[in-house]
Amino acid sequence: NTDLLCAFVRELRIDHVFSVAPESEWEKIYTEIDRNHTQLHRVLTGYLDETTVARIDRLHERSMTESIDIGYRAYGVRHSLGGHGHMKIRLADAVQERAGSLALRTDISTRFEDTMYGEAWYRFLLRCRYVLGVEGGSSILDREGVLWRRTQEYVEEHPEASFDEVESACFPGMEGSLALTATSPRHLEACATRTAQLLVEGEYNGILEPWRHYIPLRKDLGNLDEVLAELGDETRRRDLVRQAYADIVSSGVYTYRAFVNRILRTALTDERAVVSSALARRVTTSGWLLMWASDFASWLKPSLRGLASDVFYLLVRRLPGPSGRRLLAWRKARLRRRGT
Repeated sequence: NTDLLCAFVRELRIDHVFSVAPESEWEKIYTEIDRNHTQLHRVLTGYLDETTVARIDRLHERSMTESIDIGYRAYGVRHSLGGHGHMKIRLADAVQERAGSLALRTDISTRFEDTMYGEAWYRFLLRCRYVLGVEGGSSILDREGVLWRRTQEYVEEHPEASFDEVESACFPGMEGSLALTATSPRHLEACATRTAQLLVEGEYNGILEPWRHYIPLRKDLGNLDEVLAELGDETRRRDLVRQAYADIVSSGVYTYRAFVNRILRTALTDERAVVSSALARRVTTSGWLLMWASDFASWLKPSLRGLASDVFYLLVRRLPGPSGRRLLAWRKARLRRRGT
């Protein structure tokens, strides 16, 4: 739906767009945006919350010894994201198949019902020596959302279809039309839980470096057996998690606080947005009052309508005989005509 996104930016004459897409893909995605007016800035898909990091640290201090060698969660079929999305499933299947022969303890799933949220996810990571991963993103560009709908319908009708079959039926020749890759929040979270990462090689926004922060797997997974056979090297694992925690977590560079400060600096140094402090305070106060009044008014009408309806039914129930039934019939007919 990038066409809809561009129309939204044009209609509101937005000055700054903070995008998760690489700069190399901006010309493909933001084709209808006036770049002379709207500036693009690359950001991450998510950041670390300082309160959450402190909670993870407390959990880490109380955590038991890691009981899982390799953990992973990826939700379901991602054919609509192209080959890049399908890589999440390929990775899970390949590691699960090979890990058994090496007596590695795994907890790997791509089932929706095995998804974990919040503290359950952090506790899971704390139990894992290693976690699998791949960059987020997509390798096809779906400008109007048509490919997503077509893929969803096809997979519902052919649940056992392979990726090649889905590609041929739904978006032939479009694989590789986009190179949107980005670091996912889960990569930062693994740094916070001190879980070593086995990641498919990629850019990772220039943040995560192979052999410094993670062990790289080739995109064709050709070195998977070699990597899995060396996971017993505990010294290397500890070096990886120690360096990742220092560079990613302790640095404070990748927090929501830093993200918000960047947005404020960008907006406040834009000459088009610079106003006096006094005027800014007046505009902010007026805007808040206007939003409050608008929100109050939007709730007032249905509240009064509901109150009137309650009073009506209360009075009707007190009417004797057929009079009450006739009024109730009239009310129901009126509501049906209004479609409520």
